[in-house]
Amino acid sequence: MPCRALATERATRPQVETLRQQVSRQKNAIEKGNPADFFQLDEQLHSLILDISGHPHAWDLIASVKAQLDRVRHLSLEDKSWPKMMYRQHVEIVGAIRDKDPIGAEQAMQAHLRTVFDAVKRIAHEHAQFFEQEPPALNRGIA
Repeated sequence: MPCRALATERATRPQVETLRQQVSRQKNAIEKGNPADFFQLDEQLHSLILDISGHPHAWDLIASVKAQLDRVRHLSLEDKSWPKMMYRQHVEIVGAIRDKDPIGAEQAMQAHLRTVFDAVKRIAHEHAQFFEQEPPALNRGIA
């Protein structure tokens, strides 16, 4: 069963309240025009859901391999509508967890991920220079 569906089964009332507070802080960050805070709160929300799902170390693994995704996430915050859309999707995800609705949670998370991956494609195309990598300079000039 996917993590977000597990979260619907395992979430306690205090954990759901923590998720709701987290989403409320996201809304405050948006209203204050603070994308850096929103980004941190987004990270924390995903980590909390994985914790509730019984996979507390999964976010550490994800975090270790998502540098390119984070570039896109930071660039997407330049668009003022992006954090608002992410916030709305987070409200849906947390609502499904609160309602113990695994199908709703799964659908909301899939929509959330599709949005992010569509943004990756769009932003990578618009800002290709941020995603090009030079090959490592191993053994250059060494005889």
